[in-house]
Amino acid sequence: MSAPDERIQAMTVELEQLCPRDGAKVRIKIYGGGADESRLEANRAGYLRLAAECLKAAYAPFTDATRKEQFTIQANWNDLFSNDSDVQIDWFERRDDFTSPSVKRTLMGRLIPALFGILVVAGVVFAIVGVVATFMWLF
Repeated sequence: MSAPDERIQAMTVELEQLCPRDGAKVRIKIYGGGADESRLEANRAGYLRLAAECLKAAYAPFTDATRKEQFTIQANWNDLFSNDSDVQIDWFERRDDFTSPSVKRTLMGRLIPALFGILVVAGVVFAIVGVVATFMWLF
């Protein structure tokens, strides 16, 4: 590990000791139509604690480097977010390559595009059958 990394880790340990967990709260509120219209709310201790947790995540060990979740790291932010936060973060990845997509895809995330494609194809087929049936009935 390089000297700057060792120094950052030492500072992170010190920062974690200086930033109390007690009373530290963060809330992410969606004020618009989707997650792209969100705001981050926190008290002073919450911002300090969030910074300390982000620094810890930069050096957290990977939980399973050999499987599909190879970029997953262990982080516990459950107590940091308030109960009324619109967003709760429960999955943490650390990656240097952002050209490849995230490996975590849910079943619904894979099914929705397939179902949409099936509906479009079925709609086209039904439209063609309807047009042919109409012309056959007219003539």
